[in-house]
Order: sequence, then structure tokens, then C-alpha cells
Amino acid sequence: MPLIEPNSLNAGLHPSSHVMDLYKNNDKTEFLHEIFKDLAIDEFRFPTTGLDGCIGRSNCISKAYIPPPKSGSLPLAFHLNFTCVPTSFKDATLNLKITQFHLTARRSAAQKLINNNGPSILTAADSIHISRTTEWGRPNNMKSLVQALDKSEADLRAVLRKEGFDKAFMEFTVFHAKKQMTERVSRNLGTPIEITWNDSDVTFEATGTNEEE
Repeated sequence: MPLIEPNSLNAGLHPSSHVMDLYKNNDKTEFLHEIFKDLAIDEFRFPTTGLDGCIGRSNCISKAYIPPPKSGSLPLAFHLNFTCVPTSFKDATLNLKITQFHLTARRSAAQKLINNNGPSILTAADSIHISRTTEWGRPNNMKSLVQALDKSEADLRAVLRKEGFDKAFMEFTVFHAKKQMTERVSRNLGTPIEITWNDSDVTFEATGTNEEE
């Protein structure tokens, strides 16, 4: 069953020749800009320009979400991140392969450096990641982050749990991402699509019809 009912969309519209040309010319960045334009997954928004998150050639990074300060919180910034590779756009079908769906956390001060100068080895060194199948990690990055925050790893993990950023959150976000990405790509292309997830490696495939090749 499609995740989006055809009647809820402009079902009479079809992807423009411009979008088709972007795909045929292997202009992956502009193609993803077109299909993911105005994409938001809950509070995480995905811009097409800028240094604070961006939809790129294959790597799609949301703008930073910085939780409001409260007692016991830490100055952290969070991004949703995934990779997207268009695998085919023929025979009335658009296929996308989306992988490496995860959440990144770093110091908000490091995020300000990225906003001003772009990402670097220095800002990547204390970035940690979680997916719905993995816990917060990379040991070296975790060590660098807690040192930069002047906290213990136990303190940091407690704050992350308190903020609700755990594997259960990622499972919930995967569910919402599937729904919201399906709707956004469907609306941008003017035709319904369906997304199915491959649980074995936390990937999913999106399929959308295109009656006018």
C-alpha cells in the first residue's frame, strides 16, 4: 500500500523535463535539491544551500538543532544525516537508495565554527553518532567531546538520554522520516511514491511513478 494516498497529491502532474534532464545528465546535487526541496523531518530541516547543513551530491545533512538550555543540559548541536543515491529513473519508476541514516552530536561552539567556515577535521574530531541499530560512539570522538565539554562520558550519556536522543528516538525518527520524505518527494515530483525500508542495514528504497518519461 502506498504511504501517501494518490488523491492527497496533485496526481495529474508529472516530473518536469528539467528534473528528468538533471537525472539523465548525472547532476546528482541539483537532482536531490529538486526532489528534497523543503524537506523537514520533525524539527530537522534540510536546506539546499549554506554551511549549516545542506543537501549535497549524496550526503544530506540537516540544519543544526540546538535544544533550549535547561538545568543540567550541555551546549550541544544535533544533525540528522543520510546518504541518497538515485539508482534509476526509467520505466515509469524513480528509485532512490538511502543509507547511513543517523544523528550527529557535537559542541554548539564547534557548530558555530562550521557555520562560519565550513566543516573541518577539527570539528569532526569530537562529533559522535547514533543510529537505530548503534549506540552513541566512536570511542576517540567520544573522548574528545567529553574533554572539550569538561565532563565525564557518563555525564554526557546521561544528558543525551535526558534529551531523549537514544536508539528508541532513532527508531521513531526513522518512522517519521519514511512518511515525511515520501510526502515531500511525492509533492515535489507531483506523483505518489512508496518507500520500503531494509532493516538489515538501516537503508530504505523509495519508488515513485513517472508516467511521462
